[in-house]
Amino acid sequence: MTYLEKRYRNRGKNILVIIAATIVMSLIGVACREEHVTPVNQLVKDLFCFKEGSEWTYYDSISQTTQKMIITKYETLKFGGGKSKRGKVYDFAEDIKMEFTVENTSQLLFVKGKTWLKADIGCDNTLDGMYISTPAIDNTLRCTEFSLSCDINNNFHPSATYLSTYIVGKATYSDVYVFNQNKITYYVSKHIGFIRCVENNYFDLVLINKNVVQ
Repeated sequence: MTYLEKRYRNRGKNILVIIAATIVMSLIGVACREEHVTPVNQLVKDLFCFKEGSEWTYYDSISQTTQKMIITKYETLKFGGGKSKRGKVYDFAEDIKMEFTVENTSQLLFVKGKTWLKADIGCDNTLDGMYISTPAIDNTLRCTEFSLSCDINNNFHPSATYLSTYIVGKATYSDVYVFNQNKITYYVSKHIGFIRCVENNYFDLVLINKNVVQ
């Protein structure tokens, strides 16, 4: 074997060693990288997320009846993760699930429902926004629901009106966000949840008692 043949052979071995080392280091980097889970927006948690056993009692001035909503299950999960169609690897997003029961004393009816709150990481893998159940009941005897999303700058879509204080009945609430969807106006207070839900000439549910845990 000539000197040049030996030199090119050794160079080829060196290239293979470098490639192998690069692959190994890449695998080590992936294995050691801390798993990243994008959380649900904190403002959304403050407004809508409550632990098992939390309950709210509302009075409807239209039907002159009371209604109670109780959280029966609270679970924090993660979803997503893996490779996209383009081969990009992405992490997980937080997924909060709450199950609840609504008791309407005028109908003696229990309506069970679920609420899903999913993080919007803005890229790669997720379903945008949330699907939130409310205390209002429509004429199909199902809980009324509305969907929204909230970005990292706390901007809601559809947009919300912020009220530093809001008075309803004899109660004064702070940090209230007002949403309008499907002819219903929702008033939501941080760390309290829904304080009022109104649809003209149909219902006007106002919070009269609560026991909430976050």
